[in-house]
Amino acid sequence: LEISTYEGQNLILTKEHPLLTLENNKLIWKKAYTLKENDLLINITQLPEVKKITESSRIARILGFTLADGTIFVKKGIYKDGKGYLYNGTKKRLRITNASENVLEQAKRDIETEFDVPARIYKRKYCNAYNLENSNSKLVDKIIKLGVPIGKKSHKIRVPKIVFESSNIFKANFISALISCDGYVDKKGYHVIYCSKSLNFLKDLNLLLLHFGIQSTIRKKLAKNNGKIYLNYILNITDHQSLENLKKIGIIDSEKNYKLNKHKFHSFKRRKFGNYPAKDIYATKIISIVQKEGIKQVYHLSVPKKHSFLANGIISH
Repeated sequence: LEISTYEGQNLILTKEHPLLTLENNKLIWKKAYTLKENDLLINITQLPEVKKITESSRIARILGFTLADGTIFVKKGIYKDGKGYLYNGTKKRLRITNASENVLEQAKRDIETEFDVPARIYKRKYCNAYNLENSNSKLVDKIIKLGVPIGKKSHKIRVPKIVFESSNIFKANFISALISCDGYVDKKGYHVIYCSKSLNFLKDLNLLLLHFGIQSTIRKKLAKNNGKIYLNYILNITDHQSLENLKKIGIIDSEKNYKLNKHKFHSFKRRKFGNYPAKDIYATKIISIVQKEGIKQVYHLSVPKKHSFLANGIISH
């Protein structure tokens, strides 16, 4: 079965797999085949921190900047050196494009400090934006190794594994860099939106935000360009407590951060139609249950004593 929730997450599981549900204000374990649309599954509102540091906060920000507004160029060919001799080689380049100078200045400081190489910023022709470029192989190879795809990447990016495996400080710097680039903040700070062509990336981000008690939902968005319609996805952060938690992370882009900090309490601390049986759990509605055809691979996870675990934020057994 494939179960999809209001938040935009989904689970593929066997019919006998138990999930924690809310029924008549009581928490009840139910097997997947007994569930129906509009039943309430128990989500957690804040994931525990992984206290592990393997890379600097600079790397976290560089990853965020690159996944949001960067491109990696790698090309093998025959090139001419400074003396005019031809040679077989590989050219590599990282380019980050953004309209905010203070975002690119932060990226420049991070690259130069972390890799001890110069990076240059220049204004793009015919548009109101700037490029930051660096052609150092060590930098480019590192970013590729950590999970950033080469070339056109918007439809296939994921949150890198190192982000999930690192401390909340690392995660916060990654999130701050992401939203500084591709995030939208309402002028009064009432909601924050992040758009992407990659649904899996937004599902990853949805889980990542839960480490800071930030709830979000994922929705489809049809975008029109040159007469063609494209399917994109948007992640929404709208409730008061989640926006207040995002303030604690902060946004590198000064204008977006200013808008976010204008946010004040408006009507509801948590979601208007939300159901919170306890402080750290939330009942989320099932919006669809689909019978999967054929044989699908699933995984077995054994947890001592408690026997329960989190799968895409949902309490499972």
